[in-house]
Amino acid sequence: MCRAGTKTFVLLVLSLLTLATAAAAGPRVLEESIDADFAKINDQVPGFGGMFVDADGVVKVYMTDAGKADLLRGALEEGVEILEGRYEFNELQGWRVKLREVLGLGGVSSLDVDEKANRIEIGLVPETRPLTAAKIRHQLDKLGIPRDAVKFASRPMMIPLQTTVQGAFNPVPGGVQINFPGFLCTLGFNVRRPESDLSNQLSCFFVTNDHCSATSGNNDSTPYFQPLAPRFIGTEILDPPFFTGAGCFPGSVCRFSDAILARYEDPAIPCEFGAIARTAPIGSINLDNPDRWKIVAKLLAPVVGQLVAKQGRTTGRTEGFVTQTCVDTGVSGTNIVRLCQAFVQNTPPSVIVMPGDSGSPVFLRRVPPSVAGLVGLLWGGSGDGMLFVFSPIENVERDFGFSLTVF
Repeated sequence: MCRAGTKTFVLLVLSLLTLATAAAAGPRVLEESIDADFAKINDQVPGFGGMFVDADGVVKVYMTDAGKADLLRGALEEGVEILEGRYEFNELQGWRVKLREVLGLGGVSSLDVDEKANRIEIGLVPETRPLTAAKIRHQLDKLGIPRDAVKFASRPMMIPLQTTVQGAFNPVPGGVQINFPGFLCTLGFNVRRPESDLSNQLSCFFVTNDHCSATSGNNDSTPYFQPLAPRFIGTEILDPPFFTGAGCFPGSVCRFSDAILARYEDPAIPCEFGAIARTAPIGSINLDNPDRWKIVAKLLAPVVGQLVAKQGRTTGRTEGFVTQTCVDTGVSGTNIVRLCQAFVQNTPPSVIVMPGDSGSPVFLRRVPPSVAGLVGLLWGGSGDGMLFVFSPIENVERDFGFSLTVF
C-alpha cells in the first residue's frame, strides 16, 4: 500500500479537486474547509464517500461502488486503497446539516461527518448517552435519515483551555491581560479587604497600576475588562490621591506606589485567589504546566541582590536581580514622583519588560514546588526594556491605608 504523510495527503486532495468545477451541487458548511473540498470532489465523482489516512499512513478512499473508482484513475496515486462505502459524502453532509438542531439537546457534545467510518458521528456526554441517543433516534426517523447512517461516540463537552496570558480566564488569576478603555495592562494580584466576607465571591478585589486607569490619583470608577471589552470584570474603587509637602519634592506630586484597587463585579467571572499565572520558558506568554504560581507569602520589602520574577501580559515571566531599593523615582513626562521604589535588572542585560507589562506582579519563586512570595507591583521600566521598577507591597499598603490579604 502507498504510505502517505500529511503533504502527500494534501497533494492527493488537490489532485482530486482538479476534477471538480466551481459550481457545486452538494450542501456547504464552510466555503473553505476540508468538507467543502470533499463536497466539490463528490460533485464531479459520483459515489465518492470521503477519504482519510490510516494509522499506517495508507490513504484510503470510500466509494459507494468500487467499480466507479475508474472515475478517479489518473488522479489517484498508485496503491491508494479503495474502500466500499455505504453513503456518498454529500448525502452525509446534507444529513449533518439537518441534524444541527440536535446540538441544542442536553448531552450532545459534537456533530461530524466521520470520514473514517463513512457515517455521521454524534458525540454524546457519557453520563447521559442512553437517554440522549434515544431522543436522537426519534429525530432521525422524523427527518427521514437512515439510522444506519449515524453512529454515536462518547465525547465529553469541550471546555476552553487558555494557552497564553493574553486570553480569557475564568476564574481570573494575577499576571494576565486586562483592558481599560483604550489601553492594555496586566492584572497584578487578587486581594481580600480586611472587612471582606470570605464566603462572598464579590468580596474579592484586584490590584493594578493607577496609570492603568482613566485618571491617576482619582477615584473615577474606571471599568476593567478581561482580556478585552466587552468581557467586563470589575470597577476601580480606590485610587489614593497624590500629596505634596511631607517629603514630596517642590513642584512635584508624590505617592508611595503606582497602584489602584478594583472590585470584581460579575459573579460569573470570579477571581482566582492566591494565584499568579505561570508561563514558560523565560520571556514566553505561553502557559506552563503547572500553569499557576501559588502565593504562600507576602514579602513587604525587597532586598538588594534578590532574584525576583515578574509575570506580564507582553513579555510573560522574566527575571532579574534587585539592584536598588527605596529609590525616589520620577515618572517621564509628568511631575509625579514615586517614593521609595525598587529597581530590577538582569545579568547579563536582557529585555525584561515591555509596554503592557504595567501592573505585573513581582515575586520570589521556588521550583519545585510552584510557590511564590509576593514582593510588589511593576509599573515601569527603561526605554530599552533592560530594567524595570516596582512598588513594594508595603508601599501599596501605605497608600491604601490597610493591610492586604493576598493568599
